[in-house]
Amino acid sequence: MILRIETVSKAFGGLRALEEVTFEVESGTVHAVIGPNGAGKTTLFSVISGEQRPGSGRIVFDGRDVTAHPAHLRARAGLVRTFQLTRPFAALTVMDNVAVAAGALRRTRREAVSAAAETVERTGLGDYASRLAGELPAAARKRLELARALALRPKVLLLDEVLAGLTPAEREPMIGLLEELRAEGMTLVFVEHVMPAVMRLADRVVVLERGRVLAEGEPARIATDPRVVAAYLGEESGDAPA
Repeated sequence: MILRIETVSKAFGGLRALEEVTFEVESGTVHAVIGPNGAGKTTLFSVISGEQRPGSGRIVFDGRDVTAHPAHLRARAGLVRTFQLTRPFAALTVMDNVAVAAGALRRTRREAVSAAAETVERTGLGDYASRLAGELPAAARKRLELARALALRPKVLLLDEVLAGLTPAEREPMIGLLEELRAEGMTLVFVEHVMPAVMRLADRVVVLERGRVLAEGEPARIATDPRVVAAYLGEESGDAPA
């Protein structure tokens, strides 16, 4: 078990954003976290990644209780997160953005640049390597966010709506890249509202509603769970709300 969320609760004033959320992630598997608007998905990711402390409960990663560890220490240990709203260094090139991330784990700049170059090519950003990050189109910015995370050599990669804002044609290469990572044994946990991608990628699905786990299980079972359908899966668009 590489990641365990144990009875995690989080409140903002009188608002209970998370209420005793519990689930486990096996190494080498893909977990999707889904739910309607306001379900607590982003808060959950912030707690897992260390940006926020839970009010109660524990986060156990790779056999260690990391509940009190700040985000940068979790990232160095291999618990790495991407963001739905990308946050590159706009005035740096794509290559330099990835090299900054790679440098957190490499001893020399040469090693960091070498690792960055490999990651840039792998994520399909070779043609953008010398472009400023602030000039990238949306799809390339998403790839850059993923590249910076991969440069940290994650054991568990938390992906926050990595397909959001992409056209169907832009989604397919990104899904293909995630399938490659899964085939290599990387553990992925992703928040997503593009349900065909969830069904295609996930080994297990956790459904949040109003900060609680509504259902958990294999995608096919979740898709036909009456509680989940009632929550949002019956929408005509086929995409759940964020």
